[in-house]
Amino acid sequence: MNKTFENLKIYINEADTNISDLIDLYIKKSAELERASQLTEDLSKKLLASENINREAKKEIESLINFVKNN
Repeated sequence: MNKTFENLKIYINEADTNISDLIDLYIKKSAELERASQLTEDLSKKLLASENINREAKKEIESLINFVKNN
């Protein structure tokens, strides 16, 4: 009976260690995911800004071309 309780205690300790490891991994992966999400958001903002700049540049070029054609 005593051996059974010792084995049970060992299994409980192993399970506790595994759960702690999983929690640590979850915390680490959550932090990595948050960083990746922030990078994606930052890149999206930069892409949008770049697209806006390109759109404005295209408008300016088209205006310049029309000006040259008309004069």
